[in-house]
Amino acid sequence: MWMMPNGDLEPAWAGDGGWRVWLVTRSGSAAGMREWAILRNWMKSQAPKDVSWGVLSVDASEQGWASTLAQRENVRERIHWVGRDPSWWDRLDVNRVPQVVVVRPDGEIHTHHASLPSEGLFAELKRWRLTVR
Repeated sequence: MWMMPNGDLEPAWAGDGGWRVWLVTRSGSAAGMREWAILRNWMKSQAPKDVSWGVLSVDASEQGWASTLAQRENVRERIHWVGRDPSWWDRLDVNRVPQVVVVRPDGEIHTHHASLPSEGLFAELKRWRLTVR
């Protein structure tokens, strides 16, 4: 569960009833910022209505988290800080930054290791949307 700014609890992988793409990144990752920009642009211009996205920050400090948070273009971009908590890293199977985790409409993680946006994520997502029910 996530604690939202207004105090409400929300399921950790909550989507909008559709597919959710989570980009795992941290402050100072040039590759992470590049993938974030690609994902953001695709979501604005080409993404199907049943696909949403967010960023999971694995910054080790509040200063890093604040720096990552400052990278969003507007307050509607969903960003969560999981930090260096080993339990989150294990659940997400984080082994590199950036990394993409994809969640199905039923709230289950489809993959912890999807291709990056620059390496074929959107084609994979299109295929999964057609074949996974």
